[in-house]
Amino acid sequence: MCCNSCHKISLFLIAQFNARLLLLYMIIACIAQVTFCLDIALILC
Repeated sequence: MCCNSCHKISLFLIAQFNARLLLLYMIIACIAQVTFCLDIALILC
């Protein structure tokens, strides 16, 4: 029982960590995309 609950907690923490990592990755990708678009706009101008 104890081992099972600890396993669930560790899985939950891993899931939370992965979700935050994914969110961070998405934010970085979005910023990179915006920066890339701005660079193209500056080059075209």
